[in-house]
Amino acid sequence: MEKFADAGVTCAVNIDPILPNITDSQSCIQEIIDGCDDAGARYVFGALLRLRSDIWERMKIILELLDIENGIEEYTNDIYQFREPLKPWYNITVNKTYETKVIQNLKEKVLEKGMIFAFPDFIGRRCLNSNKSYNGGHQVMLMSYM
Repeated sequence: MEKFADAGVTCAVNIDPILPNITDSQSCIQEIIDGCDDAGARYVFGALLRLRSDIWERMKIILELLDIENGIEEYTNDIYQFREPLKPWYNITVNKTYETKVIQNLKEKVLEKGMIFAFPDFIGRRCLNSNKSYNGGHQVMLMSYM
């Protein structure tokens, strides 16, 4: 990303998913935002993990492996507020209070660094005019900047 930003390419980072009780702490968010700033990101946005039944089964294992005390109970009772079993076709989002707290922290950290808390809105698409010569007639590729 740093090479693209240095070349004048607008760079954005979408921090998604932010994992409750794992990557949502103020210090973890600060570390991520510092990295985005160092790499030249202009826009940063994020969203919290949405649970499906298959994701929930993996998250239970992760919470146990990370030895997060009461992690499963906090997910079911406080953060997502659901009862097991999850139906396979359901997507569950975190409760609004929790989401507001985490996203507000993310937004504050982004704005403190002078970045924009949004994902860039590039409406439409731009087509190269085939009658013009770009890059001396050679194909322009993103890998050229790497």
